Amino acid sequence: MQDTEKPVNTSLRQLIVRSTPEGFLFGKVSAKESSTAKLQLFAAVDFPDMFVSFLKENNWAKRPELKATVIDFTNRFMIVPNKLAEDESLEAFFNFQNGDEGEQQIYTAPLNDDKQLFCWEIPTERDRNFEKWLPNMTLWSTGYIIANWTYHQAAESDVPTLTAHFHGHHMQLFMADSDKLLFANTFIVRDSEEIAYFLLRCLEQMGLNPSKIHTFLCSENRPFRELQEFLAPYLANIFEAEFSQNPDKLFRKTIKSIEPEPDDADDDDE
Repeated sequence: MQDTEKPVNTSLRQLIVRSTPEGFLFGKVSAKESSTAKLQLFAAVDFPDMFVSFLKENNWAKRPELKATVIDFTNRFMIVPNKLAEDESLEAFFNFQNGDEGEQQIYTAPLNDDKQLFCWEIPTERDRNFEKWLPNMTLWSTGYIIANWTYHQAAESDVPTLTAHFHGHHMQLFMADSDKLLFANTFIVRDSEEIAYFLLRCLEQMGLNPSKIHTFLCSENRPFRELQEFLAPYLANIFEAEFSQNPDKLFRKTIKSIEPEPDDADDDDE
């Protein structure tokens, strides 16, 4: 007797997959609603077997009609001028800057400031598994998404902006002014004192005033309130940011970080 597969959910329009310190978070975007599913990985060797099994169990594997956006974390990236986009030596330069870690696939994408190119890498085997099991896939780096968002925040507010993303023991910093992305780097941090040191040292290096800059924190592994309270003596304007399931806005301010609109009701009554 032929096995009967579970019916495919035809209302599912898009899948947003993001790597987290614990594994993967799946955002299911359908015509009616959005929801999430989590895949816990306990060791690096759990990928791709558990990842593939999870896709199959949920009928998401090898579906060309299903659009998938994969947002993968990498601590190895660099930013270069746009004019190097077609440079054949870009891969060699990347390995020279970051070290050669074996077979890697290097991705590039222009930053939205129209001046710089964001380059990041992913292990080739990981890349192949994403492409094999999610054939209609677009792959982004968390760093690329946050870098562009930071630039837009600075450009729209005309206030220099810093975004810090905490992922495991990594802290990635991005700084921008209204003209372009100014700074991007990854640091290993083990405690709050190291976080404050790197933040303030990088601000000093860029000549930015801690009392003027807008700071956004996105933490995957520690409470925002805890970070905010610790950094409040050093930074005047601290807000929370987060990744989202919205395919049109993959990174955003949290709802509680958005300032309410002024109430003009009294003025209208006068």
